[in-house]
Amino acid sequence: ITDPGKICDGVRNCWDKSDENPRVCRCHSTSFRCGESDICVPYDFVCDKERDCPNGEDELYCYALQQNSYEAGYGELMEQSYGIWHSKCFPTTTQFDDEYMKRICEQLGYSQVRKIFGRAIVQSARLRTANQTETPVDKLRRSATKAIVQNKFSKVVINQNHTFYMKPSRPMFKVINWNYEDEQNCHRLELLCAP
Repeated sequence: ITDPGKICDGVRNCWDKSDENPRVCRCHSTSFRCGESDICVPYDFVCDKERDCPNGEDELYCYALQQNSYEAGYGELMEQSYGIWHSKCFPTTTQFDDEYMKRICEQLGYSQVRKIFGRAIVQSARLRTANQTETPVDKLRRSATKAIVQNKFSKVVINQNHTFYMKPSRPMFKVINWNYEDEQNCHRLELLCAP
């Protein structure tokens, strides 16, 4: 159940996504276009681990390098979740060996990689005292962020035959900075994939 004015408005209002069915709704300027087709989905359907486009284009490009220097193929690995770009969290136990980083470069579309360099970005190591200066790369690097659910669907049971899932009319997801716990449990990855 949703307000009829919210059907095909580019925002997911129904738990099962039926209010934004790509076969019924037209493309908006804020929609994600499924390849070369006339089919679009809302951006919060992108990289949500469910194929919504006929050929799965909405799940293809969920990682990218955020360029933070002047060298091509070098930057922080970013992840897209629900159409929102944010820092990729690697557990602190992750071993960033050459083979692991090569696989990441290949997933990003870098084939025939001849030079690989990567390093974990440890938040606590980036804290500086007043007399230390930032390098140009430090100035370009932004704070670590994550996508969180800010509005969940609530289950409303009318009777044994009717159950509805409802949410407030606000975006479901938003980006926030990492908290202390995230900084203790996650590393970010700075990576060079040189062809």
